[in-house]
Amino acid sequence: MALSAGNWEVEAVYEGDANFGASGVSEYIQVVMEPDSATVTTTAS
Repeated sequence: MALSAGNWEVEAVYEGDANFGASGVSEYIQVVMEPDSATVTTTAS
């Protein structure tokens, strides 16, 4: 569970839930991929 960077995790989870529905795996994948590109860099810095 690498979902502890900040607020982006909540937004990403909600987005994934809307796109993948009950697909928890795909939901988590989006949480990792989406912010990992831009938001995580800002949050981790």
